Amino acid sequence: MIYNYKTVVIFIDKSNELLELMTKMYSEMQEMKGEINNRFDGV
Repeated sequence: MIYNYKTVVIFIDKSNELLELMTKMYSEMQEMKGEINNRFDGV
Protein backbone atom coordinates (compact mmCIF):
# COMPACT_ATOMS: atom_id res chain seq x y z
CA MET A 1 0.00 0.00 0.00
CA ILE A 2 2.77 2.43 0.91
CA TYR A 3 4.61 1.45 -2.26
CA ASN A 4 1.56 2.19 -4.39
CA TYR A 5 1.11 5.57 -2.71
CA LYS A 6 4.75 6.49 -3.44
CA THR A 7 4.38 5.38 -7.05
CA VAL A 8 1.31 7.57 -7.49
CA VAL A 9 3.08 10.57 -5.95
CA ILE A 10 6.07 10.09 -8.26
CA PHE A 11 3.75 9.73 -11.25
CA ILE A 12 1.87 12.94 -10.36
CA ASP A 13 5.19 14.72 -9.85
CA LYS A 14 6.44 13.62 -13.28
CA SER A 15 3.20 14.56 -15.02
CA ASN A 16 3.36 18.02 -13.41
CA GLU A 17 6.90 18.44 -14.74
CA LEU A 18 5.73 17.35 -18.18
CA LEU A 19 2.77 19.73 -18.05
CA GLU A 20 5.05 22.65 -17.08
CA LEU A 21 7.45 21.76 -19.88
CA MET A 22 4.63 21.58 -22.44
CA THR A 23 3.15 24.86 -21.20
CA LYS A 24 6.56 26.55 -21.42
CA MET A 25 7.19 25.21 -24.92
CA TYR A 26 3.70 26.30 -26.00
CA SER A 27 4.14 29.84 -24.68
CA GLU A 28 7.56 30.07 -26.36
CA MET A 29 5.96 28.98 -29.65
CA GLN A 30 3.25 31.63 -29.21
CA GLU A 31 5.92 34.28 -28.61
CA MET A 32 7.83 33.21 -31.71
CA LYS A 33 4.64 33.33 -33.74
CA GLY A 34 3.99 36.84 -32.44
CA GLU A 35 7.51 37.96 -33.38
CA ILE A 36 7.12 36.53 -36.89
CA ASN A 37 3.77 38.28 -37.29
CA ASN A 38 5.29 41.56 -36.12
CA ARG A 39 8.09 41.25 -38.68
CA PHE A 40 5.61 40.74 -41.49
CA ASP A 41 3.53 43.67 -40.28
CA GLY A 42 6.62 45.89 -40.50
CA VAL A 43 7.20 45.00 -44.17
